[in-house]
Amino acid sequence: MKAGELRKLLQSMDDETLVVLSRDAEGNGYSPLGGIYLGAYADGKFGIHTLTDIDREHGYSEDDIVHGPAAICFWPV
Repeated sequence: MKAGELRKLLQSMDDETLVVLSRDAEGNGYSPLGGIYLGAYADGKFGIHTLTDIDREHGYSEDDIVHGPAAICFWPV
């Protein structure tokens, strides 16, 4: 799913609708959405897309960049 598709779906919903994430495709557990992070996704990995000064302050370097398309990760509570 792309961000535009998600945006359209969310726009059709009531603002008070709770967002819940499934633990896996079989529905073996659920958790409310706790936050989101913009990064990159490639080869089953998600991480830094563009290294910032804050990333560097936290000890990350160019070696930590995931070379893939920009992606949004939804983190559960």
